[in-house]
Amino acid sequence: MISEDKRSDPLGEALRRYQAGDTEGAERRCRALLATDPDNAACHNLLGMIAARVGQKDLAIDSLLQAIALDKSQPLFYSNLGAVFQQMGRAKDAVRACQEALRCKPDYSTAYYNLGNALRDLGRQAEAEAAYRRALELQPADRSAATNLANLLRDLGRADEAIAIYRQLIAAKETADAWNNLAALYLDRDDFVAAEQATRQAGELDPRHAGACNNLGVALQYQGATAEAVAAFGAAIERRPDFREAHSNRFWALCLAGRLAEAWEEHDWRGRTFPGSVREVPWPSWSGESLEGQRLLVHGEQGIGDEIMFASCYTELAARAAGLVLECQPRLAELLRRSFPGCEVISGERDDTAWMQDCQVDLAAPAGQLPHYLYAELSDFRPAPSYLAADPQRARHWRERLSALADGRACVGVSWRGGGRVKDRRHRSIPLPAWSGVLENKDTFFVSLQYGPYRSEALDNGVHNFDEVDPLRDMDEFAALISALDRVVSVDNSTVHLAGALGTPTWVLLPSVPDWRWFGDGPCRWYASVEPVRQQQFGVWGPVLESVAKRLEEEARAGG
Repeated sequence: MISEDKRSDPLGEALRRYQAGDTEGAERRCRALLATDPDNAACHNLLGMIAARVGQKDLAIDSLLQAIALDKSQPLFYSNLGAVFQQMGRAKDAVRACQEALRCKPDYSTAYYNLGNALRDLGRQAEAEAAYRRALELQPADRSAATNLANLLRDLGRADEAIAIYRQLIAAKETADAWNNLAALYLDRDDFVAAEQATRQAGELDPRHAGACNNLGVALQYQGATAEAVAAFGAAIERRPDFREAHSNRFWALCLAGRLAEAWEEHDWRGRTFPGSVREVPWPSWSGESLEGQRLLVHGEQGIGDEIMFASCYTELAARAAGLVLECQPRLAELLRRSFPGCEVISGERDDTAWMQDCQVDLAAPAGQLPHYLYAELSDFRPAPSYLAADPQRARHWRERLSALADGRACVGVSWRGGGRVKDRRHRSIPLPAWSGVLENKDTFFVSLQYGPYRSEALDNGVHNFDEVDPLRDMDEFAALISALDRVVSVDNSTVHLAGALGTPTWVLLPSVPDWRWFGDGPCRWYASVEPVRQQQFGVWGPVLESVAKRLEEEARAGG
């Protein structure tokens, strides 16, 4: 809301032009008015909102503060100031401005709406919910407040309440946005058929709706329609070329379809289009050209599992280049130095750039882009038996310790939680009690490889836990333990990557729609020792665990 008074001209004309999208015309009229009436508070307010619309947020703040200085009684000015502060990421300032607006006008619905937005950004979710609900009490037809309340409830895991709100919005007036937001909620609940139906309703109302195309792609992907999902993500990108999520999703779908050449183009798109999304370094980028006579820096830029997986490229790169410098997280440094003795290894925190001053290289590449230049097709993968080497003395220590504890039984490491995002954790993780058929094998000594605060889960389910081994602090000791095991059985997480890189026989338990790196239904391409065991029906892990239990029994009989 900009103004509740259109009586004056040229201010009224400036407001009409602003509302019509003519910001230049509106600004000209405001400045003309201020030339003759410099203390016109409403004009300063409108000028502030014009500046905010065109992205000049600092100028907007100055104009709105000037409007308030001229007239401290107008709740509109404070509310607008709060909205701009919130857009700038200054949520605390936004809260204070909105509270001033409500001091002037306690029943001001727009101020409650803006207050809800600021409180949400501060993580004060309960207060944000109360603010949105108060805005709706005062203005029941406020679709923005209803939408943001539904999105907040979605973030809080209260999907049923959020769905009810979107259903009410759709009943009042069908819009593509409302149907698409409803689809997103169905995706959160893994109801992919309902999500598909909702996105198609959105598409009928607005065939150019990029978000609906993207959500349609996700719904189709999880129903096994990979080719159709690729097309839907492509349609989203055609409608909005800078749609990051759609590019990421299309990359994922293309990988699962085995279309690597197209997939790598999508993966590299972020660096070409949004330079800030990949760490900036002061050297030219390597793009796959000859490395003869060149020193190459490979810098880490993703999670620990990704760094381990992309390290599978280092042996070949070291053979091509005159020198290879590897930058990594500190907990990987010793492992990489031992495994790639001919390479220089630099470690530090991700925001530390001091090492760049002394680093002498000719070219640089983020680790995540290396596969693009080495694996144009699935057939180009040639996984080595192993490429990381655990500390031999520590590995011997763990073999001796495990042997004493296992008393002749096979030693199998298990990990049951994985995924950084909420959705990934939900799809990848298998609660440890569900492993009971696996863990009851009396011929196997089970060892917890689960990182994080899950010691009690392991002990409660008969899985041995070594408290002194913490991969979140010391990856080298964790590698020594894994290398001493007979087998690893794990959901998709960084443990799988470390075990595969060490050459430890591993079964990775994958959901029916796995992460991009597993490339559909084929064998593991990164590690010779890793075998996927795939879920055949979405969300149903029982047959997967039954297969694991049976195969462990067979291995125990063969070993006995």
